[in-house]
Amino acid sequence: PRGTIPGIPSADSQYSLWEYAVRLWARDNAPQLLGAEGFVEIITIPQTPIRISNPINNSFYAPGEKVVITVSVPHNLPVTSVEYLINNTSVGSSVISPFTFALIPTQTGVHSVKAVARGSFAGTSESQVTFEVK
Repeated sequence: PRGTIPGIPSADSQYSLWEYAVRLWARDNAPQLLGAEGFVEIITIPQTPIRISNPINNSFYAPGEKVVITVSVPHNLPVTSVEYLINNTSVGSSVISPFTFALIPTQTGVHSVKAVARGSFAGTSESQVTFEVK
């Protein structure tokens, strides 16, 4: 890759292609690079995924009221970043635990909040809730 590191990696048009290409390369080259004594460890997502603990699903907020999004991460899940999406639009991310993000919604109606965790494991771990501003 060339250029600066993107602030929101998933917003980069090549993001999803990079993971696939690296996995193919590792599959084809790892035995030759590591030798008989080496090994490749791929950490899979454990049975307990991340969970949005705030806001509570189907909760209500007044217009202009601050909404704090809190993501609970199992202690054995090596998360390095969490991206926050409101109505499928990325609004920010956090890279330090505890993983939280605050916003003040300006539009009334029902909104979805999705948290997407990434780390040293294969794939992502996601959680989604909705809240209403009225």
